[in-house]
Amino acid sequence: MPIPTPAQFEALRVDGNADVCEVLQKYAAMVNLMADLSAGMFKADGTLSTDMVNLICASGCGGGGTATSTTGASSPTSAYFATKYLDGSVYKSRLFYVTIPGFTYSTINGSMNEIVVGLAVRPSDGVVFVAYYERQLVDPFDYVLKFGTVSTSDGTITNIGTINSGGTDFTDLSANDRYSLEFASDGTLYLSYWISEASHDSQIYTLNTTTGAVTQLGTGVMMDSALSIFYLMSMAFDSSGTAYGLGWWSTGATYDYAICSINLTPNPSYSNRLLATVQCTIMSGALPAPTVDNTIWQGLVCKDGNKYIWVRGTGDIYQQVLGASCSSALKMTGTSAMGGITAVAGIPS
Repeated sequence: MPIPTPAQFEALRVDGNADVCEVLQKYAAMVNLMADLSAGMFKADGTLSTDMVNLICASGCGGGGTATSTTGASSPTSAYFATKYLDGSVYKSRLFYVTIPGFTYSTINGSMNEIVVGLAVRPSDGVVFVAYYERQLVDPFDYVLKFGTVSTSDGTITNIGTINSGGTDFTDLSANDRYSLEFASDGTLYLSYWISEASHDSQIYTLNTTTGAVTQLGTGVMMDSALSIFYLMSMAFDSSGTAYGLGWWSTGATYDYAICSINLTPNPSYSNRLLATVQCTIMSGALPAPTVDNTIWQGLVCKDGNKYIWVRGTGDIYQQVLGASCSSALKMTGTSAMGGITAVAGIPS
């Protein structure tokens, strides 16, 4: 229900010379208008309505307050991102919502016990899927990678199962989070995984949303020009169905960091590798180690015909224009709570 405007209330103002009938009529109209106001602002369960949330977000409030609504998961402007931070001796996550364009944001949950390493929004219904693990302590490895859905109201995760290959569960083998989830427009869920610093290999899988079983596509991801392995950090689809990857590859003593399109059909001429084609080189040179968070891009989404990337250590969001110019434009400066980006997601538009 639309929220009543101030003009509607002003029309019910009563002056001192009004007769009793007019006063009673306007009083009754005021009661009805107040009921309309309540219905427009709140859902039946008392949480903010979608119309109210949209008005708040449009005002530019975006100050990192706690969101109490679903924030329009199926909207073309909706995007989500997660961060990891150290709370004493345990890791925790934060989950954020941001509009693109507009770049107003809110905190859905500022203290999650699960470590979120992948997010994906299903285009058909706006449900947000999540890959996560429950590694609490700073040191131990080998934690089972789980998946489920996450509430965009409060960040509560509903577990579906574990991500597995042939019944063998995936585990996170490193302090760096190298997973990425993404839905294609046909509803297929993809998982990308940069396996380890030792192997420098990246794999892409389809993920069964009922069983958690993965099916590997080809034998890894390779650059089609340099014939070098592409170290895939994040994956996204655009509205036409083209797959893109954010990552880097070695050109000898230096590295190129880029956004590439990825052909998801294995190429038999290259040992059934998936071939990546450079669309925009973001940075070239002596790339710092991936643990130097302020210089690494972690997330990629395709919105309003553009590509948007996140700086891992700061949460800053840049618009990246592909093509010959390959220009970058800062669109949102992250807050201190947004450092440590681990996952981003949004429906392509």
